[in-house]
Amino acid sequence: MRTVAALLLLSVLWGVEWLRELLVIPGTPPALRSAIVCTLAAAIFAIAPSERQANGRSLMVGIGLFAVPLLLQRLAYLPGYTNAALWTLAPVFIVVVCGAKLQGLRQDLLMTALAGVAGALLIFPVQFPASLREGVHWLILIAGIASAATASVFAKETPGLKTTGMLGAAVLLWIATAVSGALSISTPELLWIAGVDLPALLLLLWLLQQMKPEELSTRYLLPVVVTILTSWLALHPQISLRFAGGVMLLAASSTGLLLLSRHKV
Repeated sequence: MRTVAALLLLSVLWGVEWLRELLVIPGTPPALRSAIVCTLAAAIFAIAPSERQANGRSLMVGIGLFAVPLLLQRLAYLPGYTNAALWTLAPVFIVVVCGAKLQGLRQDLLMTALAGVAGALLIFPVQFPASLREGVHWLILIAGIASAATASVFAKETPGLKTTGMLGAAVLLWIATAVSGALSISTPELLWIAGVDLPALLLLLWLLQQMKPEELSTRYLLPVVVTILTSWLALHPQISLRFAGGVMLLAASSTGLLLLSRHKV
């Protein structure tokens, strides 16, 4: 129950991202925000002796989980709704990678994860590729999602992820930020990083060690549900039957992944 409570808290922290716009917090480039958060997390965990053991694998997992997806997402430059819908593919990839690793794909988990994708397609007005260039942009983002999914599967058994892995991701993100020239950040943004982004990342790093990858894959679905519910409670927008059905599918997919992952076949 402790891990589920932590997962729900993580989902709430990520799910209230829409409040940044409501509070008119100046937008900071995602790479800069992530670089700061990864650097702070690495510094915090560097004081723990158990986290000082590291190898090349921790560097690869850290970069694959925290840097590559963000940079490829920026390179793909897809509309926000399309981005959000495609990221619900992450649980599908995680289930497939876990199946390949264990030499046995669980069909029940795969179908449950696909239900989450179906829910997202009901909610978001996805812009499907209409040209070869747009198709390439889709493939770029999907490659980033696959990187995050694969790294998530191997994170639990990777020593040094919280230090070497985070630092490696931070260095790559700092380089990308310096190249873009976007190095300024506002005080409200720093407060958001300290109060929301950093606690969320620390929770995620802990959960990566405590939960099965298939269970934790719900972190790509639950924040969407939280975003929709909290924004609906605050703003009371009208929702269609199709939209409500999509939310129910996302919630059901998340619940199913949590329950089925704990059931051994």
